[in-house]
Amino acid sequence: MLSGTSTYSVSVKQGLNEPPLLLATDLRTQKSRVLWSPNAWISSIRLASVSVYKWWDKTGREWVGGLYMPLDYVPGTRYPLVIQTHGFDEHLFAPSGSFPTAFAAQELASAGVVVLQVRDCPIRGTPEEVSCQIAGYEAAIEKLSGDGVVDRDRIGIVGFSRTCYYVLAALTAGTLQFKAASVTDGVDEGYLQYMLDVDEDGQNAIAHEADAMIGARPFGDGLLKWFERSPLFNMDRVNTPLQVVATPDGLLQMWEPYAALRYLNRPVDLLILNSDEHVLSKPSERLASQGLTVDWYRYWLQDYRDPDPDKSRQYDRWDGMRLQTELPGFGVTRSSSAAPN
Repeated sequence: MLSGTSTYSVSVKQGLNEPPLLLATDLRTQKSRVLWSPNAWISSIRLASVSVYKWWDKTGREWVGGLYMPLDYVPGTRYPLVIQTHGFDEHLFAPSGSFPTAFAAQELASAGVVVLQVRDCPIRGTPEEVSCQIAGYEAAIEKLSGDGVVDRDRIGIVGFSRTCYYVLAALTAGTLQFKAASVTDGVDEGYLQYMLDVDEDGQNAIAHEADAMIGARPFGDGLLKWFERSPLFNMDRVNTPLQVVATPDGLLQMWEPYAALRYLNRPVDLLILNSDEHVLSKPSERLASQGLTVDWYRYWLQDYRDPDPDKSRQYDRWDGMRLQTELPGFGVTRSSSAAPN
């Protein structure tokens, strides 16, 4: 852009704790001016501090995430932890986390919950993809617990899109017992999803990806690998209360984990988000999705109930689930074996 004898560049400036600003920079003098501050109102709100957090898993792989600390954090106090999956960019201002669907990092941190937004493992499209993810989650919990930051008896995990598979695998094949979990509008690598996706894109692209992630097709001898590696064939190992959230178009895609846990009489909730979007953009739909996340995890990790009378029915359902977990002999003995490989 030309103005007199100067040339300007236009850029966006932002950071983990800095809301985006649209800047114009004089390339001759290197002086910048704010053209637009779309979030000026944020200065009136207290936000949780976000920092880059690093740790290493048992294989020596380095992991990176964004750590959202509770407001008025008190060193030495152990807080509940919610792990948010599916990516982290240390250069972006991301109050909710990596996506606006399901994730609610700042909202949870403001309520006294530590949130770790985890960058995905780079291994993709092989049976090692999910075991790598689980190793990262488990190592993060070990480190945060060892540092005295979190209470390992109050840990939740959120899955969205591809990472629904990771969360379900962590519940069925991991070594940790999560207090609560949720999966929203995503992949579970189950048999029903596989069959529903026939002829997708005319080339069965989704099925081919599932074959690669499981290591076989779910036919003949290959079905034995699905029995071992698909979370949906191992839902009897799940004792964690699970929130399943679907869109109207994706209800059948998310049906199998819900139905399996209903058959097994395990605590599970199914909610339909009235949206035709995968990555939500409408403010009302974001509020609904993130509000479900906040209510769910505050209930299970903090024993908190929103006093809003319009929410009384959801808490009645959840109270019934809690009673299930308190019955003598609830659940099964979890396997201590490592994640599938």
